[in-house]
Amino acid sequence: MMRNEWWKRWFIAPLLAIALVVAGCSADEPTSTEQENEAVVEPFMTMEDATGETVVLEREPETIATLLPSNTEIVYALGLGDRVVGVSEFDTYPEEVEDVDVVSGMTLNVESLIEKAPDLVLAHEMQMDAAEGLKQLREAGIAVFVVKNASNFDETYETIAQIGELTNRTEEAEQIVATMQQRVDAVFEKTKAIETPRRVFIETSDVPDIYTAGANTFPDEMLSFLHAENVVTEDDWFAIDPEVIIERNPDVYIIMYDYVPDIVERVKARDGFSTIQAVRDDRVVQLDEDLMSRQGPRLVDGLEQLAEAIYPEWME
Repeated sequence: MMRNEWWKRWFIAPLLAIALVVAGCSADEPTSTEQENEAVVEPFMTMEDATGETVVLEREPETIATLLPSNTEIVYALGLGDRVVGVSEFDTYPEEVEDVDVVSGMTLNVESLIEKAPDLVLAHEMQMDAAEGLKQLREAGIAVFVVKNASNFDETYETIAQIGELTNRTEEAEQIVATMQQRVDAVFEKTKAIETPRRVFIETSDVPDIYTAGANTFPDEMLSFLHAENVVTEDDWFAIDPEVIIERNPDVYIIMYDYVPDIVERVKARDGFSTIQAVRDDRVVQLDEDLMSRQGPRLVDGLEQLAEAIYPEWME
C-alpha cells in the first residue's frame, strides 16, 4: 500500500504542476480573439472629399483650420469656433475670426499650418491652385478635406451636413439646414401670388468689364425662389455689354459688390442707362455680396435681402 501511494505521488504531481502552469498562462495571456479585438481600432471618420481623396480622421477633430470664408462660417454656426486655429485673410464673419491666425489667402501658408498641426484642415474645391500645398500638408500627416464648390442651395445643405458629420455635429447641422429650408419656404410663399414677376439684372463687377450672374448660379436660383425673372438667360457668370443690359431693360437692377464708392449713382449715370426701367423707377439696389455668394448658412439672409430689394411691398 505504501508503494501504491508513492506511485500516485510520482505520477500525479507532475501533471498537477503542468495544469497549474497552463492555467496560469490562460489567466495572464489574452486569447487570439482578444488580441485581434485589441488590435482593431476603428477611426472616428472616413470620408471621400470633392477630389476623390479618402480622408481618415483618427479622432474627433479638436483643432480645425478653414481656408475659405464659407467653411469658416459653417464651422462657427456648428458651435465649433473655439476649435478654429486658422482662417483665411478674406474671413469677415463672425467677428471672432479677427482674433484667429491667418493661414490662407492668395497663397497657402503651409509652414504655419504644419507648425499648428490641426486635426482637420477644411480646404475648398475653388482652391485647387493650392494643390501642391495641400499635398505637403497630407505628407506631414495632417488630414485635409476638400469641400465641394456648391452651385445651389441643395449642394450647400449637403456641405453643411458633411462638415457636421466630420466634426461630430450632425444634429446641429441638421438643425441649421432645417432652419434655412423653413426660411426659404417662407419667402417662396410670400411671393408666389405675384402675378407679374419683376425682371431683374444682377451686376457683379464694374465697368469696363461688367459681369453678371446667369443660369446655374446662386443669384439666379434665388430669383426663381422669389418668382422673379432673370433678364440674363445665358449660363454661369459672364461679361456682358452695357448695350445688351439697356436692351433687356430690367425692372430692378441689383449691384452685388462694394469695392466701388457711390456705385449706385455711378450705374445710374452710365451712358444710355437713364432709359432702363430700373433707373427710372429708382430700383437700383446695392446688396451684401457675402450674403449672396458664400456657400453657408447666411445664404438665406442673402435671399431675404434680395426679396426686399425686388418686392419690398410683399416683404413687409
